[in-house]
Amino acid sequence: MTSSNASAPPDELDRWRALPKVELHLHLDTSVSYVVASQLEAGLTHERYLEEFQAPPQVGSLSEFLRRALRQVGLLQTEVTFDLAGDEIAFPLDAQLSAFSYAREQGLPFTVHAGESGGPENVREVLDLLHPTRIGHGVRSIEEPALVDRLVAASVHLEICPSCDVQTEIVASYAEHPIDELVR
Repeated sequence: MTSSNASAPPDELDRWRALPKVELHLHLDTSVSYVVASQLEAGLTHERYLEEFQAPPQVGSLSEFLRRALRQVGLLQTEVTFDLAGDEIAFPLDAQLSAFSYAREQGLPFTVHAGESGGPENVREVLDLLHPTRIGHGVRSIEEPALVDRLVAASVHLEICPSCDVQTEIVASYAEHPIDELVR
């Protein structure tokens, strides 16, 4: 529920509570309104809500921002994961290591995107530094058979997206996509 739904009637709130909560994509926008949070947590004051749930317009670090997002997710009683997505060439992994460290310390499962625009070297870097169980994309791992073997040995799940790989010209066509090779 967003702040525009801040005055949701109790029956609507009950409907939201009754929905299955298998996976919630909470984009880092701390989107639970005070009205909803105070209905879910008795005694929550507006001052405490501002401190624990709402990030100021600028915070010193992603970890500080995530602290507030995690507070909301805890209130919603759902499963939380951390996912870093984006252009791995323009935004190198080393700048994100503290956020992954924080996620690991909090016991959050995480996914990191690698091996899309950056090639197999980015997948190796992610494996060496983060030891993930899931990698978003990873399709360019196919360029190094030993890397594919390493992924299999470590039981790392690749989230392959053929349509994205064709659209971004990682591969020329669906017929040329290596998904069949990666599955085997």
